[in-house]
Amino acid sequence: MFKRISFLFFLSFFMLTMFAGCGDGLYKEETVAGNNVYVGGFSINVSDVKVPGYWKNKVWNSLTPIDVARNSQVNSIFVTTDSRVYAGGYSTSTTSIMTPGYWFNGTWTALVPGVTTKDAAVSSMFVDSNGKIYAAGYTTSAIDKKVPGYWLDGVWTALTTLEGKNSEVYSLTVAGGNVYAVGYDTKTVSGADVKVPTYWYNGTRTELARIYTDKVGEAFGVSIAGGEVYIAGYNVDTATNVKTPCYWKNNVLTQLTNGLSSTKDAYAKAITVANGHIYVAGYGLSSGVNDASTNRPFVWTDGVWLEYSRIQSTTSGGLNHTYGVAIDVTSEGRVYVAGYSDLYAGFWRDSLLETLPPLYTTKAAQALSIFITAN
Repeated sequence: MFKRISFLFFLSFFMLTMFAGCGDGLYKEETVAGNNVYVGGFSINVSDVKVPGYWKNKVWNSLTPIDVARNSQVNSIFVTTDSRVYAGGYSTSTTSIMTPGYWFNGTWTALVPGVTTKDAAVSSMFVDSNGKIYAAGYTTSAIDKKVPGYWLDGVWTALTTLEGKNSEVYSLTVAGGNVYAVGYDTKTVSGADVKVPTYWYNGTRTELARIYTDKVGEAFGVSIAGGEVYIAGYNVDTATNVKTPCYWKNNVLTQLTNGLSSTKDAYAKAITVANGHIYVAGYGLSSGVNDASTNRPFVWTDGVWLEYSRIQSTTSGGLNHTYGVAIDVTSEGRVYVAGYSDLYAGFWRDSLLETLPPLYTTKAAQALSIFITAN
């Protein structure tokens, strides 16, 4: 039996919830520099549960998970020319299994994993001009190994691996009917398992070039321009095991610099090619020891490094780690990068920081994907 709640109590509760969540006041949706900015990710609620959703022009939109008491998140967002919004990721079931799927205009669609009792997730979404829906990521096998692949209109295609060890797809795109997927595979090197940056073209596996082929590496993002394949990631270029950001053009390696320290790890997390220029987003550690060394967001344009401003990392205004993880560039050449700090999510437009409002100002949020459309 439902109890009747007075209108005044409901109104008071609603207003309290709104202001407790927004803290800085109510946000009104407005275009950013004439563009619609979609940023996918999650925001943690008062119960410390990840709530999946996305910000459109800085206004948060929660998505409905399988179980509101369990973590879910959006890893990738894709918007079609007619404004259909696809948000891919995972939602945790009542049995604590990560279920792969996507939200289409807010409605959840679960995808069938290889083994229904094992975790799986979508890392990348793409919808082609014919409306075919690609959702890439991984499933988990019966022997608890991550299997790379993608779903096309709900049908799973597993991608080949070298030794049947852990492997994932982080990013997928389609051009000219060809499917390009990147991520990592795992192989045995001197008796140890090592992640290696990997690229699949229509299902054919290629291990990407590295300076030290016995060292770790991963590929995080892919972009196709003029029939050329551009892939962002990292490799290890010294015997000291420093992770160095890089990109590959048709499997030819180009090293990128960490302008803050050549002896600290850095990563190229996303890449796009627009207007004849190569844009790469990522992050890396600054110089210093222990807590004095913090991750900072970077953008490389045609190989030229630029540090972006950090996002506030504590409620008292402190600055600590900030990560740049996704990028999109408009036809006018405006550069948008999504990222997050230890507490808040945000995006940069031409290096100008815009902080995104979380559900609750004392709880963390992360911006993991970005997609720009013309207004």
